[in-house]
Amino acid sequence: MKTLLLTLFFLFSATASPIRAQQELADLESYRLELLEKQLNRALQYHAFERHYLQDLDSKIAQELAKKPESPELHYLMGKLHRHMMDQVEAIYKIEWTNEEFLAFLGDELSGEALRKAQSYYTLKASHSKKAELHLKKASDSGMGRYQFEYAEFLRAGYHPQLYKEKRGYAPLEVRVDETTIGLLESSYRKGIVQAGTRLATVYLKGEGEVGQDTAKGEKILSEVLKFYDSPAPVYFELGKGFLLGEDPRFSTLDYPHSLQLAERYLKKSSELNYQKADLYLGYAHLGVLGEKGFTPPDPSKAAQYLLRGAPSAKQAPYGYFALAVFYYNGEAGLAQNQEKARAMFKELENITPLPDQLAVMDWKEVQKYIKEVLQP
Repeated sequence: MKTLLLTLFFLFSATASPIRAQQELADLESYRLELLEKQLNRALQYHAFERHYLQDLDSKIAQELAKKPESPELHYLMGKLHRHMMDQVEAIYKIEWTNEEFLAFLGDELSGEALRKAQSYYTLKASHSKKAELHLKKASDSGMGRYQFEYAEFLRAGYHPQLYKEKRGYAPLEVRVDETTIGLLESSYRKGIVQAGTRLATVYLKGEGEVGQDTAKGEKILSEVLKFYDSPAPVYFELGKGFLLGEDPRFSTLDYPHSLQLAERYLKKSSELNYQKADLYLGYAHLGVLGEKGFTPPDPSKAAQYLLRGAPSAKQAPYGYFALAVFYYNGEAGLAQNQEKARAMFKELENITPLPDQLAVMDWKEVQKYIKEVLQP
């Protein structure tokens, strides 16, 4: 009996050891990938413009890929890195170019140093673009929802059209919003990637590429997707903002068509859920500061009511806060005249510099000039 037990023990140990070793190896591999992804995310956050740092990371991922050429995780990391480097090229060149060079680049003719920089720009951008597409596609081909979504987003992005010079022979990345892209988004959404469902709804709501606008279909998908959000308010806001500012090159709204009707619908839905930014933008739409984008004729009273909720402080919403201060100072838009309150608000605004992500609906130099005149003893 004792001999039998010992035999079984050794047989079990001999079987278990390779299994345990395989598991430990898998755990180690998973840990290495997790560590590499953390390094990448940290690099994109803190070292976004340090080329040598990103190139070192590229080398590390390439070394790992040489050992495991079929790893979708590694292909995803490499694709993500080169997609960032593709965008980085544009940012760096905008910083390095003089204003005259940049304007020449956007113009019809290039020569000398400006032409050399343009050629260098497109060569670098095309190189990173090809690598990003290659690796993101390989990651997506694994069938993992997360990677399918990232590849679909890459296909949707393309190059910024203002930086494209066809006559110089540098073609932009083909922007693809077609059956392939829709298929990737649908597959990703079915696998639990909520962002893919949101993107799918957005594509139908505004129409993109070869996919025509289909509001009913977009609304149906959106109603399903929003069940997964703690609050749909931010999603409604982004849609409303896009339709409000669409087709205006001054604003980063990508390719939304302008629709005041859809803008009001989604901004109001967001506002009803107490989303402050939605009130701010509805205030702008009624204020008359968006030109043809807003309501005509302007309705200062409606604007004031929205701005009272959407512009609670000078820091949070300087432009809206300034409009309220003017209303109080003059006793307009249904607000009782209160010059003492208005002066206090102007004082708050005196040393404020609007942030780049705050919608510039007024010339801030003119705002400061007005404030200075009011506050002069």
